[in-house]
Amino acid sequence: MPEKKQTTEERWTIYAEEHLVGRKIIETRYLTKEEAVGLGWHRRALVLILDDGTLIFPSKDDEGKGPGALFGNGPTGEDLTFPVI
Repeated sequence: MPEKKQTTEERWTIYAEEHLVGRKIIETRYLTKEEAVGLGWHRRALVLILDDGTLIFPSKDDEGKGPGALFGNGPTGEDLTFPVI
């Protein structure tokens, strides 16, 4: 029986799981001005630093054209916003 081809969603979900599931955020900070300039950005996004040294930060699109804000909901349902600075 031929192997089922992965959908785009399945492929990227697996990618995210491989890099994120089981990791622990050990530090947060904003990109430094030098890091932002290196990305070609004029503003800075929040960085999540994981226990294996991985850095995660939001971009406004998947081409990295600028920093992005993080949004979420806290455990009691309150809205959370981590802005671009």
